Amino acid sequence: MHPTHPARYDSPVLHMKLFILAAVLGLATPAVSQSSSLTNRGRDAYPLWYDTFYDDPQTSLNSVACWTGGYGLIGSGYNTFGDLLTYPAVGGIPMIDGWNSPNCGTCWLLTYTHANGNVVSTLFTAINVGDQNPDGFTISQATMNYLTNENAGAFDGATIGVIQMMAADCGF
Repeated sequence: MHPTHPARYDSPVLHMKLFILAAVLGLATPAVSQSSSLTNRGRDAYPLWYDTFYDDPQTSLNSVACWTGGYGLIGSGYNTFGDLLTYPAVGGIPMIDGWNSPNCGTCWLLTYTHANGNVVSTLFTAINVGDQNPDGFTISQATMNYLTNENAGAFDGATIGVIQMMAADCGF
C-alpha cells in the first residue's frame, strides 16, 4: 500500500478482484475491447487529468452534476465524496454532459501503464462532467498519485485505459 493511498484500496478482496480481472483481460483482450468499445463510445483509452477539487472527502455532492434527479447520488443516500466506496477515486467523465445524466454513478476500472510496463488499476465512480478536459477523465490528485507512483504533476494529461464495470463493483 502506498503511504498516501487510502486504506480501502488495500482490501485483499479488492486486490483479488483486480488480479482476476487483469488475468481475464490478458487472456480475452479482443472480446473485452469489443464490449468496452460499445460502452465507451468506441474508445477504451482517454486522457487523464487531476483536480484537487475531488480530494476533500467532506465536499458535498451538491457541488457536482450528479447530485440530484433520477440519477442523482444524494437520493441514494450519499451526501459527500467520502461517502462513496471508491473515494478518493471519484471525478468527471466525458459521458456525463450535465445534471441528471444516466451515466451518474457509473463504475469504471482505470488502468495506467508505466513506461517500465508496471500496470496500476483502480475502481472509480463518475460523479461529474469531465470539467478539466471535456474529452477525458478528471480524478482526484490522490488517485492520480496512486496511479502514477506519486507523480501526478508529471503525468497530468496521460492516457489511461478504461473499462465500464458493474455498479456493484463500486458499491452501488
